[in-house]
Amino acid sequence: MADIASIPSAVVHGAMTGRLTGASSAAMREAAQTAYRAQKQESRGSDQVQISPSARYLAMMKGLPEIREDLVEDARARIASGEMDTPERLDRAMDEMIGDFEGKA
Repeated sequence: MADIASIPSAVVHGAMTGRLTGASSAAMREAAQTAYRAQKQESRGSDQVQISPSARYLAMMKGLPEIREDLVEDARARIASGEMDTPERLDRAMDEMIGDFEGKA
């Protein structure tokens, strides 16, 4: 809150006695405006932004590389033909899956 000491003494005296001159009235108005601005400044908080989980997810998705449809189709064809079903690939996939569960990925 604004300090009353910032109000000129002539204004305070004039207000208390009921005799305000034009200069005292202007000074009082100016002091009131200064006090109002100070109070308004003190009551201002900081702005905050909250980002929803959906917005975070969408932002993450925008950062991912584009899907290479040609590679996806090639992989699907290799899987369908059985080319990807080798013991080595199965072992590597299982190791990666276990690592994901253990948090080592």
